[in-house]
Amino acid sequence: MRCNRSTQRARVGAVRTRPSAAQRVPGGGEEMTLGERLKGFVGERKQAALAAEWLERWSERKEARKGKGWTLDTVTSSFSRCFNDQPEGVRFFFGDRARAVLLFEVLAVPPEERDELLVLADLAMKTGAARPAQLVVDLTAWTGDRDLSDALFLAVEKQILEPHRKLLPVVLVMTEEQYRWLPRTFDDFGDDVRKERVKECERARERVMALAEDQGLVLAPYPLPVFERWVATSFRGRELRFEPADALAVFAERGELPRLPAVEHDLASLGGIEPASEPLPEDPLALRRLMVDLCVEERVSAMKQSAAVRLGWAHKLGITVTSTERERIEAEISALDARLEIDAEPGDEAALEGLLARARRRPVETTAMRVGDVIHILNPTAQSLEVESHPRITVHRIDVPVPALVRLLNELDTWTEDDLLDDPLLEHVVERLDPRGEERLAMLHARAQVMVSRTTRLRGGERVDDWKTPLGALLAEDPPEAMLRLHGVDNQDDYNRQKENARRFLLRKQGGWANDENTDKRLRHAVPLDDLIVSREDQVLGCKWSNEDKVTERKGVQQIVLESDPIRARDPAHWLDLLECSAACGGHSLDGFAIVQRFGGSVLGNSPSWENEVTNLGTVFWREADRELALAWLSLRRSLGGESIRLRDGSMLALLGGGIFAEFTVRQHSSRMKRSGTRASLLLPVYYETAKLRSGEWALRWHPQPLTIPIVSHLAETTSRYDASTHIGPSLPRAIRLEGHGIVADVTFRYSPLFTSPGQGLAPSIAAAAAAASATNASATDDDDRRRRD
Repeated sequence: MRCNRSTQRARVGAVRTRPSAAQRVPGGGEEMTLGERLKGFVGERKQAALAAEWLERWSERKEARKGKGWTLDTVTSSFSRCFNDQPEGVRFFFGDRARAVLLFEVLAVPPEERDELLVLADLAMKTGAARPAQLVVDLTAWTGDRDLSDALFLAVEKQILEPHRKLLPVVLVMTEEQYRWLPRTFDDFGDDVRKERVKECERARERVMALAEDQGLVLAPYPLPVFERWVATSFRGRELRFEPADALAVFAERGELPRLPAVEHDLASLGGIEPASEPLPEDPLALRRLMVDLCVEERVSAMKQSAAVRLGWAHKLGITVTSTERERIEAEISALDARLEIDAEPGDEAALEGLLARARRRPVETTAMRVGDVIHILNPTAQSLEVESHPRITVHRIDVPVPALVRLLNELDTWTEDDLLDDPLLEHVVERLDPRGEERLAMLHARAQVMVSRTTRLRGGERVDDWKTPLGALLAEDPPEAMLRLHGVDNQDDYNRQKENARRFLLRKQGGWANDENTDKRLRHAVPLDDLIVSREDQVLGCKWSNEDKVTERKGVQQIVLESDPIRARDPAHWLDLLECSAACGGHSLDGFAIVQRFGGSVLGNSPSWENEVTNLGTVFWREADRELALAWLSLRRSLGGESIRLRDGSMLALLGGGIFAEFTVRQHSSRMKRSGTRASLLLPVYYETAKLRSGEWALRWHPQPLTIPIVSHLAETTSRYDASTHIGPSLPRAIRLEGHGIVADVTFRYSPLFTSPGQGLAPSIAAAAAAASATNASATDDDDRRRRD
């Protein structure tokens, strides 16, 4: 039969035990008291120093309980009493397992000797007053019939009393009903198992608090004010369950359980959070785990509960809960937002870039936008330096530049017709105004609007009085390779020709922006403002503007919106509105339809696509151009030494011979484009037509006209029943443009019979005979038709 430990009493005096091998001294006694054993670990150190170290470390690891605190004198005297085996001193250190463990640490007691010292302390305390309980177990939550009570008490014995004898004495708090079913085997534990009965379960918690006082471990299904002294306990399936699961083993080793994790960032300190009333978990084990989780930021971040719910739980549990990094950032940004002169609107990187791009185009009022965890403030006016310098604040101050349209129009308004002919697609001027491409989309949109609306104000070129000197220097050189000045002409008979379509057809050179796939093709392609001068290396494309959409949809961002009215097209504010409605230029505004409602149908939306047709002139054509240019060049060079006369408009007539004159218009011109040498181009009209293919589809066809045109010298007509006429004369270039030596000269050719030599007297007779022959042929044709009808 198990012996009752309570009967083991020492004789009057201190309890002695055999010393360990390390503590035995030669010639000394075989038995040593607890105090003597403890003194053996002091060494050369002073008790006062040990007492100070113990008190300092205890103050660091324990919270003050019930207002109790110890002075150094109290602890020093307790050391002296304990070393002298006085019960008060032994109870001071060994009545609480945590104090005993700290004493062992201060004295550097080896772990293998600590259990024996605890037994000595236990026996020493039994010689005096009743030993304080190490465990207080509240069983009242599981009151029921005998079967439930038997299972409960069996679990207490097997899970608490037998495996953890070092933690005795233990107090079992139970109801009167439970006490009736208490097994008699519990009497074998004697004073190590104390029974505390309560009449009502509601009084159990109050009694547990009184029994536990300021030491010992409490096993209960409800939390304790001192978290590290509470073991959450439940009884299910005939088994006691604890949280932490190893709580009793840890307490036996360390004298206390781990405290709640320290909270560095108190959720309540963020302010502005109204605690929510959310019920706590009913399971005590889950409740204790929740209390730990609420103090650990990583675990809180994984929770789905809001800050308000967690703060409400903290108030109910009387603990401090941590905030998450995200909550601290949001609180920080919210506090900053409250100090701004304007509320920050939420946005993303694309919205911010759109805002900044808009500010670079036009004046924008102070705006605040939150992107991620940063508030961007645009052009603040009354913001403190402290706020502006905050790491979560980014300030953008943007000086409003001159709008791209204004810059482009200011440049074009200084142009002459010759400047426009140098750059009819406005490609080079855009490159000059925006060499780094920083405003490229805005500049291309402005260019497209200028070309659609034809809103140019060109100046006339300055006439050259002494035209022979620079022209003579130019013509003294050998002629360069001929170039062609392409002039697109609508086919008057084409069934598709309508007044509103008059500018849908054009010619352009392939290359440059035409192949820039990074820019919307509707911005790259536009109707030239003048003829195109091309060389034989250029591949010429005929283009048709296949459709012309209006802004008709009330919803959706238009790809490109342009103003076609030449007056409104020069309004920069109106242009900026259109630019911000054009998605191809980075616009996001949905006001395209509203703009149309305001200004009518002159606004073009979703500017249309293009159809291309390659026009190949061929080697023979270019050889003919070189030949015609050379003949004209030589003739013009010789004319400079002959007679000439100035007309009222400033142009000059110079006699070439045989009644043919060259009409010069010579103007000063320094090309804005970098160019070396001279250029000479011949005018070449190009007609278009829409032809129906065998497949039934319609295709665009371009027809270059002859380089030369007859110069009428003589005309003859018949006035018989069949009128006929004919003319004769030389075929000469339609027009020639010469550039170089700081001038540009436009040359056309004329004929006058006043300067015809006598050898040309047969020309009228030849013309009359040709007209008569035409009339005869017409009469014969009528006769043939009449005979076929008969």
